[in-house]
Amino acid sequence: MPLTPEERRQNSLKILKTLRPIDDTFMRELFRNDLELAIYAAYNSCKTRSDTHERRNTV
Repeated sequence: MPLTPEERRQNSLKILKTLRPIDDTFMRELFRNDLELAIYAAYNSCKTRSDTHERRNTV
């Protein structure tokens, strides 16, 4: 029996929750000794999110 859209969404969320700790550990290790890289990534991440938000609001 096929899954409903809500069941598929819930399954996707479960998978994403299991990946989050792996991502956090990887990012901590990546930026641990490189403050400049961490600042650069944080700045560009915020900038990208802001640009995406602006584009969504103009459509």
